[in-house]
Amino acid sequence: MNQQIKVSTKYDCTATKTVGRYRAAGLPTVDATGAEIVDLETWEQSRNKQRNYETLLQVISLRSQPLDLSNTTFNVENNCWEFTYSVEFENIYKKGADEVGLLKDDMHQIPMIVGLGEVEKLSGLLEVSGDQTSIWFELI
Repeated sequence: MNQQIKVSTKYDCTATKTVGRYRAAGLPTVDATGAEIVDLETWEQSRNKQRNYETLLQVISLRSQPLDLSNTTFNVENNCWEFTYSVEFENIYKKGADEVGLLKDDMHQIPMIVGLGEVEKLSGLLEVSGDQTSIWFELI
């Protein structure tokens, strides 16, 4: 049975699908979110959002292949970017009594790119606990 997990983070991890190298000849264009890319600066913004998303997926993939990925959305109430995914095996991230403890261990202090649309000033490192928590996980 698949287990579904919701990820919420203060870092902009919008899945823009902007990948590869910058090519001025291909401009103007739009990314997967509909944002217009007209120059190197707007391309880098879009690419860096995608890089943050890819970073999260790479860490998630250390223990299990993420399945059924949802689109990344911005939750205005919580000022967080959110997406869900599922894994094939239950308790894959369980550590003691914490159902997602291993996922928290994996994500702790992972570097992220800042200056992309975050609502508050962030350190550039994922924090999984304490006053500076910047990423949360919830079993659905």
